[in-house]
Amino acid sequence: MMIRFLKKLSRRVEYLEKRQFRRQVAKANVWFIDIPRTGSTSIKSALSIKYGPAFDKKFHRQSDRKKKASPFKGAPYLDAHVPASQVRKMLGDTVYDGLFTFTFVRHPLDRFFSLFNYRVLVGDLSRDLKFKDYAKHLQKVSTRHPDSPFYKSPYFLTMSDYILNEKDEPLVSKIYKFENREPAINEIEQETGCSFTGKHYEKSEGRENYFDQYDRETAEVVQDFFAEDFKNFNYPKWPG
Repeated sequence: MMIRFLKKLSRRVEYLEKRQFRRQVAKANVWFIDIPRTGSTSIKSALSIKYGPAFDKKFHRQSDRKKKASPFKGAPYLDAHVPASQVRKMLGDTVYDGLFTFTFVRHPLDRFFSLFNYRVLVGDLSRDLKFKDYAKHLQKVSTRHPDSPFYKSPYFLTMSDYILNEKDEPLVSKIYKFENREPAINEIEQETGCSFTGKHYEKSEGRENYFDQYDRETAEVVQDFFAEDFKNFNYPKWPG
C-alpha cells in the first residue's frame, strides 16, 4: 500500500515539475540545444540567470581543479545534453516550434579531440591513453570498453543527431559555428536579451592545434565516423 502511494506521489511530482518546466520555457520563448564541447556551459549559465534553473546544467565542472563542481541546478528529469527531437517531444510541437531555438556546432576533428581531453581531465580516461589509440576505437562499437567513445552517448553522438531530423532538416531556428563565436554571441544577445559576457565555464587551458593531433589514418577514421557532420555543416577535412 505504502509503495503504491509513494509511486503515485512520485509520478505526481514529476508531472508538476514537467508542467512547470514547460511553462518556464514557453514564457522565456527560447531554448538552447546543448551539444557537448561547443562552449555551451557558459551559455546555459547565462540563460539560467535570466530565465531560471530549468535552463542550467545539472553541474558545472570548474576550470580550477581545486574547486568542486557546483551543485544540481537543472530540471531533475533533463539530462545535460538533450537532442532537439527529445526536447520538442517534451515541450510539445506547438510550444517548441514557437521558440527561438539555437545551437553551436564545431569542426568535428576539433570537437572529437576536445571530447577526448575532457574525458582525460575528469578522470574518465587514463592519462597514459594516446589520442590516436582512442580515435581508433571508433572502428568497433563497444559499450563495455571504458576507453571506447561508445561507453557513453555524449562521446559518440554526431552533432547531426542533436539538431537534425531524419531528413537532415534542422530542428533549431539558428545554427552557429563555434569558430565564429563572438559575432554569434552578439546576435544571440539581441534575440534573447541575455548577457553572455561573463565567465566561460569549462574552458580548456593551453589548447593545442587539433590538426596537429592527427595523422592521415586517424583523421580518416574520425572523418568516416562523423561524415554527416562534415557534410551537413560544411567543414573542411584534414589537412584542410
